[in-house]
Amino acid sequence: MRLAALAAVSFLLGIAKAYSGDMTYYETGLGSCGETSQNTDFIVALSVQMMNNPPNPNDNPLCGTSINIYNPATGSTTQATIVDTCEGCAYEDIDVSPSVFEAVDPNGLSDGRIVVDWGGSAVGGKRELGVKSRMGAPIYEA
Repeated sequence: MRLAALAAVSFLLGIAKAYSGDMTYYETGLGSCGETSQNTDFIVALSVQMMNNPPNPNDNPLCGTSINIYNPATGSTTQATIVDTCEGCAYEDIDVSPSVFEAVDPNGLSDGRIVVDWGGSAVGGKRELGVKSRMGAPIYEA
């Protein structure tokens, strides 16, 4: 139990500053970063506004970087690699592969849409996630 708690805290250190939005899933394929993905890959598509693609989206510096995803309702976490742009997403929403969705939602794909917190070193975050150390101090992204 103690080991699991330590693992969760160390994972959350990467998303102490986070965005919060809806997470949906999609059938993967060729993404805007020029990579073809499978439904079993741990991948994510960010909103058009967040991606801010250059004329050739394959050259986007966000492509290939990772984000951490946290489901505050269950405490489930996972990591996904940015490979695509989500045309229908609001600014802080993300669209993920079915494998990522199932990793953070115990109900699996049947929910279709859940609210998550997410962030990563390449995209940052805009608020404190609310995670505190054992001493009660807020944990911030390094």
